[in-house]
Amino acid sequence: MAYIEILDGTSDLDSVYIPEENMAEVVSGIAGDLGSVDGKRRKRGKRRLKRLNQAINKKGGAIVEVRPHETREMTGKALFERRQHKLDEKIRLALADGDLTISDYTAFSVKLAEGGRTEMFKSGDKEADGVGNLVLAKLPNNSTMLVTSIFLYSGVGAGATEDDGKIVDFGKLNTIIANGTFTFKNGQKTFMQKTSCKVFKHEGNAGLLPGEYKLATPILIDGSKVVGFDIDTPPGIPANTFICVELGGVMTVKA
Repeated sequence: MAYIEILDGTSDLDSVYIPEENMAEVVSGIAGDLGSVDGKRRKRGKRRLKRLNQAINKKGGAIVEVRPHETREMTGKALFERRQHKLDEKIRLALADGDLTISDYTAFSVKLAEGGRTEMFKSGDKEADGVGNLVLAKLPNNSTMLVTSIFLYSGVGAGATEDDGKIVDFGKLNTIIANGTFTFKNGQKTFMQKTSCKVFKHEGNAGLLPGEYKLATPILIDGSKVVGFDIDTPPGIPANTFICVELGGVMTVKA
């Protein structure tokens, strides 16, 4: 593995790990700077190359600059691998030993829109088809998830029971819900606070699926802590309206 430090200050990361086979991409970026007609860019390339060589000599890694748009283009697996140093030691060792692997995963929950605040994940939740796949608002035991996209939909059921929610045909977000905000937490850590739900109200554009909000800074979820996703809305939501949230990304699973 190669060691990387973020230089531009725009990421939520302090440092990350990448597979050595990706080093060619890193070197290519530096080469692009060195070959530029822009003098400032060439100087930057020289600085980056110097620090790269210093890092390789000192700790078997490389220090490079990573831009946000490059992060968006990477796969969830690659983004997860770059954050392995942030994982619990037991999970990190299990991945290295092959006891755990990384797999695509989507956590979801369906709740009746309560007006005011709707808690999409609750401590009393049970896993049930069509309702949700988190138990007690936590990921499966000994797991860690990297959330790269969030999806939010709404739909109207025939009634207000849990069974009614199971068969709702979810679609574009209700306008009143879109005028609300959401807060995303994991344990005591708040990742997104009072963020506009309007980011979900679209039918797909610029590489996004309908109702998708692609995170510029993917979020690492600790499976031992409660996941919180609360939606605050103005009054006036139609009766029997259900909300579905999906947290898409990758998660550690048994190999």
